[in-house]
Amino acid sequence: MALTRLDAGLIGAFLTQIFFAERVAMSGVYVAVFALYIKVFRSKKTPVNIVNCGIFTLFILCLVAVALRDVLDFHLLRRDPQAPWLSKAHAICTTLTVLVDFLAQCILIYRCWHVYRRSTATGLLPGLLALCSCVAGLCVTISQGLMKDQFNDYSAKSWWIPLGLTWMSISLTVNVIVSGFLIIRIYQVHKETRPYRVDWSSHPANGNGDTLSWIASILLESAVFILVSQLIYLVLFTLDYAPFSIIAGPVTIIYVRDMAA
Repeated sequence: MALTRLDAGLIGAFLTQIFFAERVAMSGVYVAVFALYIKVFRSKKTPVNIVNCGIFTLFILCLVAVALRDVLDFHLLRRDPQAPWLSKAHAICTTLTVLVDFLAQCILIYRCWHVYRRSTATGLLPGLLALCSCVAGLCVTISQGLMKDQFNDYSAKSWWIPLGLTWMSISLTVNVIVSGFLIIRIYQVHKETRPYRVDWSSHPANGNGDTLSWIASILLESAVFILVSQLIYLVLFTLDYAPFSIIAGPVTIIYVRDMAA
């Protein structure tokens, strides 16, 4: 028997609650890590730069987005799911997601630009694409927020989905480009510093560890996890795949959590 959209939605809601519990726990971890970051930053007594401001703003936006999403989920499940203000709150929450995505990409682009010794070629194109992606996403969310009544399948405008897909597609392209630049640079540094690690890696037991070290650096420093989450979401939504409802909630949680990281 084929899986229906109703069945997929039920399974997706169950999985979302599991991932939601994990999201709450990870939010507490992020708050603790951010407090530690503030403590280390103050102890060094270094001047505030653009990256610090970006990280502070990103943390605040993520915290507000998570809190607002929790309120929305509570009212949708326990209160009146047809309340007219829910569409406004949903539009605000989606707008915060667009801004978080843009800010996270700006920080990633700045890091890529810095490791390439401030080369214009590595920052100009991704920066312009990130700006276009943000504008496309904000056009949709602002239009939704300006609706007088709660929007649904009948009141939705025809250009919302195409422009929303454009936002996600351009954002995915930016992550592919920047991740590619960072992966190349990490591999170059790993290759250049290999002679200094020859004594450590000469032992057979350490050879695999040396290889895994730069792979771990790629996973931590680049946007690979965000890229995979975006790709899964975008492909299944574009295909109008019925089981998309199963993974939509969990993937969205992973996506926003990775941007916060």
